[in-house]
Amino acid sequence: KFGVFGDTTVMGLIIGLVIGALAGYEIPQIAQLGIKTAAIMILMPRMVSLLMEGLTPISEAASEFVKKKF
Repeated sequence: KFGVFGDTTVMGLIIGLVIGALAGYEIPQIAQLGIKTAAIMILMPRMVSLLMEGLTPISEAASEFVKKKF
């Protein structure tokens, strides 16, 4: 819908740049914050999905245990 600006990487970059500018950082720090925010916007959903994939068997086992006891 937003084209290039709807991409999570570009949104993270823009958000980081705006936050850095509002915080009063200098130009190199603003750019660094924008890049870090863009990287987090890419990596965080992937890492959370891996974590949830690992926790699914534990959740299912706990659910079965509770059903047996109650």
